[in-house]
Amino acid sequence: MPTRWISLRRLSRHAVRKSTVLPITADLQYLSPLDQLVPRGYFGETLCFPCTDDRFYELLRNGLRGATRSLPYLSSLVTRTSAGVAMGKLRLSEPGEDSLDDMLVYHEVLDEGHITYEALREASFPIGALNRDIFYPNLPPHGVYPAPVVRARVTRIRGGYVLAVLLNHSVFDGTSLNDVLDLWASSCHLTTEPDRDEFNHIVIHPSRLDRRAILGGPAAVNDKYIAKPSDIYLEVSDKECKPRSSLHSEPVTVPVDLSTTLYKIPSIKLARLKMQINNLTTRLDLGVDFVSTNDVLCALIWSAATFAKTPDPSTPRLTKCFGVRRMRHDDTWTTGIAVNVRSRLDPALPPDWLGNALGVAWVNIPGHTLRSADGSIESLAKIARVAAAIRKGITEVDDKKFKNLVHYVDGHDDFCRLRWRPVDKMFDFYITSWAGQSSMYSKEWGAGAVENAKCEAIRCLMLVLPSIACILPPRERLAASTGEHTGNDVDSAKGDVRKSGGTDVGKETSVNGDDSLILVKSNIQTKAKKGEPVDDGKDVEVAITLEHAQMKQLLASELFNMYAEVIDTC
Repeated sequence: MPTRWISLRRLSRHAVRKSTVLPITADLQYLSPLDQLVPRGYFGETLCFPCTDDRFYELLRNGLRGATRSLPYLSSLVTRTSAGVAMGKLRLSEPGEDSLDDMLVYHEVLDEGHITYEALREASFPIGALNRDIFYPNLPPHGVYPAPVVRARVTRIRGGYVLAVLLNHSVFDGTSLNDVLDLWASSCHLTTEPDRDEFNHIVIHPSRLDRRAILGGPAAVNDKYIAKPSDIYLEVSDKECKPRSSLHSEPVTVPVDLSTTLYKIPSIKLARLKMQINNLTTRLDLGVDFVSTNDVLCALIWSAATFAKTPDPSTPRLTKCFGVRRMRHDDTWTTGIAVNVRSRLDPALPPDWLGNALGVAWVNIPGHTLRSADGSIESLAKIARVAAAIRKGITEVDDKKFKNLVHYVDGHDDFCRLRWRPVDKMFDFYITSWAGQSSMYSKEWGAGAVENAKCEAIRCLMLVLPSIACILPPRERLAASTGEHTGNDVDSAKGDVRKSGGTDVGKETSVNGDDSLILVKSNIQTKAKKGEPVDDGKDVEVAITLEHAQMKQLLASELFNMYAEVIDTC
């Protein structure tokens, strides 16, 4: 019988058509130059489900089995290449080297006194409660090969399930993470009888699997790309990249010197700020036609982080800690902002191409421009300058720059020495965005057989690097118990969830008491006609990791607290 072929971009509309089986022509063991260059480790996220059905774990397991049939190298292992090849080069093993029992494990915490789903919801799914050993998948020690491609753990608690998924960064980027989860959820709909028909799975178009596509041509093109990119640092080291062979699993550990705070920013506040900043960029003639919501949000985050990381001007310069440069007020700061290059390449990659396809915009700004502690028009003008610089930096990540990077890496003979960063700039700050993953909130995992199987909250797993921010998908504001829209506020100093007493549903009240930030439902149409933003009932959520002392300073940032409200800090 013909295999079902489904475009994942259309699955939400249940658009299914029949097709002949498409042969996989790509080398499924090949890892691209960019796969070799990205940080070698794991990244992922936690998904929270209000499902109480006993069958949910088995459904997830069957769905992952189906996803592995569609994407066979999910069950591969990342290995070091044999002698005679470039040092430190990675490759995927044959599919099937990993087992489903290791890829997904089940755990339950149902005893009285343990965390409940209702408690998580009431606290807006705090990152501190979810970043605990009981929810983490086990991983091999860092640097140990062979290493799994995927590790996941589903934990049943009273009132719901928590699914934590980690992917190997040498195989996938953040955009691919969303597509892998989408494939997994969609496969749950096709595997209610997984052993009945081995061809009952989604067929992925070969163009999504061709990792050599990012090179844009044959190896001979390397001759055009000989200059060392400015953001490649060659580490001088006599250490040998010796392969170690162990799949021994151990819990993820987080440095005790780091603190992560989860913020929410009501979209209406961000939309108004974007409008103000765009007006200022035009008035100040900053050389850009517009700044996006992402540009403005990154500028706000980076400015607040600089405020947190910059000591008093009278404080002597300190040495590095975790590779972090302790900066002075007048230093030049650099941030790296991850950029999805799929649509920027020539020829463009499919939007759901599976692999690492990201560039980094390295943006340099003087510290005195970044460090703004109040909400005056002068500080907003500085935010506008930062946002404009970010827009220019992102625009510069184009096909030529990216191809130069990957071809240089492809021609290198020692991958152990390559670091993707300007010299001495690694940990000023780094921002990555998963805002495009909002489709996960509408995805139905239950296959029509299990109720309440839509994800209610997405959280990044603990960020174990200092000076990093992760922008999460916008999330509907939900009532703690009913799942309806609410007027919940969060005290930005204490992180306490509280009801905004007497506030009408649909009204957003600033915790700082700024009447200009109050939106009443009855005025939405009037304000829309005047060109003012409309509250869409969602919050943008951001996780920021800094050192403990810096986090205390961040929590005191007046400018950031005008827009961002603390959900949790840990």
